[in-house]
Amino acid sequence: VAGWLAPAVYRGIAPKLAAAAASRPLTVLYLAIAFLGWFSSLAPYELSLDVGSLRQAGRLAPINPFAPTIGHETVYTDPLTCVAELVAAVFLGGLLSLALREWGRSGLTRVLGAGVGVCGLSVLIETSQLFVVGRRADLTSTALYLAGGLLGGAIVALAPGRPAARWAGPALAAWAITTLLESMAPLSFGMPSRTELQRALWIPFLGYFRRMDMSAVSDLMLQTLNFVPMGALL
Repeated sequence: VAGWLAPAVYRGIAPKLAAAAASRPLTVLYLAIAFLGWFSSLAPYELSLDVGSLRQAGRLAPINPFAPTIGHETVYTDPLTCVAELVAAVFLGGLLSLALREWGRSGLTRVLGAGVGVCGLSVLIETSQLFVVGRRADLTSTALYLAGGLLGGAIVALAPGRPAARWAGPALAAWAITTLLESMAPLSFGMPSRTELQRALWIPFLGYFRRMDMSAVSDLMLQTLNFVPMGALL
């Protein structure tokens, strides 16, 4: 049914999307990347509405950033992951600040709007992760997103007359740093094992044919989605 309705829905919304992208390109770009970030946070896409599972997820969630969970379990926060989240938030805050400029906002309004918008996105992500089996909601990420959003919004707002296209280079650098840090985390380095150097890993998609779990699909989706901002910025 969805496939049968999809062409008609697309024909109806395509002109509106094209008009929005033409008049508010940075707003559309921010919304698209925010949606991709939220969608990526749902991996491995094993959702549960079980009351017991939700209570357990809530008990394991820290209410205060950088603090133990409600159940008093200690949470280890990897430094590389924290820095990656902060840089990603700077990227999003700067992009949202440029989007707010399209709507005629300026100065402090753009900075605060960027901080609130990025922080709100993080709250949505962390709340959604309560329903994902195997994921832990952590408001430490929300604090990092708030700080990064304010910083990114301020950096862009300090140069109000700079064309949006000239921010593509810094945005690509922030995206590259974020992706690099995420690929290196956790902060525990060592020589690669024989398993990690097998030839199958160097042949595209071959490793996925040997896996039959949902994590293989989500892993492939995440690796693809991670490079969408790069394509959009280029």
